Amino acid sequence: MAHGIERIQEAIRKKVATILLRDLADPRLGFITITKVRLAGDFSKVDIHWSCLEEGGAKSRTEHALAAARGYIQREIAAFVRTRKAPHVEWVFDQSVAGSSRVDALIRQAREEDEARKALRPPESPDTPPADAS
Repeated sequence: MAHGIERIQEAIRKKVATILLRDLADPRLGFITITKVRLAGDFSKVDIHWSCLEEGGAKSRTEHALAAARGYIQREIAAFVRTRKAPHVEWVFDQSVAGSSRVDALIRQAREEDEARKALRPPESPDTPPADAS
């Protein structure tokens, strides 16, 4: 049964992503990614994990747009999965994408600073040992 739930979760993830891309015309929706879906075993609740690259006000507007679209998406999921009762949709912000973007930015900044330091160093002559050798 677990494999069947996983297939349904993946199908719901794709369906919700398609709905957000094609069916909703809410200008508050930014660039959003549905990262994963967790469906309760009794189909009573579905947690939809999402992320976006925007921060601050844009992220907040996206949250409000998702909350406003909850009922529509819930009905679409119910029709898609064909259950008697529509699973209750809960939106969960996935911070892993935002965290990895921050890590990438820090690595990029460290590399740029490293290159700047190398550019300021005088070239070493072949006869002298390197400055950082202990």
